[in-house]
Amino acid sequence: MAATSRVPALYTALVDLCLAAPGYADVQIYSAPIALEQTAPESIQFDDATPTQAWGALGNKARDEEFDLGLTISVVVPGGGEEEMTAARDRVFALLAVLELLLRTDPSAGGSVRVAHVTSAPLTQIPTPQGRMAILSVTVHASARLTI
Repeated sequence: MAATSRVPALYTALVDLCLAAPGYADVQIYSAPIALEQTAPESIQFDDATPTQAWGALGNKARDEEFDLGLTISVVVPGGGEEEMTAARDRVFALLAVLELLLRTDPSAGGSVRVAHVTSAPLTQIPTPQGRMAILSVTVHASARLTI
């Protein structure tokens, strides 16, 4: 059967890699967004993907796929002060570092794509009723070769 897209394979591979990573032992990991009230103090939730494809060579046997896969890394630290915000911010970037290390160690994400890497991770900081929250909206860019 011809490969239509490698997006589902990368979702599965990244979730599996994250679940197996020692740095994520106590982090909630979901392959799609969940309701805010279900979100743990430390959470990674995968989001949307935006694939594009182009013919890979002469003929109709291969296509090259490029896509961005979004995910959110969030940390809530109870309290409302500067110390708690600093702790939340430091921890959310430490969680991002684990993901970056996973992809540097295995850029093909278990062979699911040709290469994947983090391209951006804007930070948002907000107060919540549960405490100070730091959120990274991470983009992972990937490329793959699709063949029949």
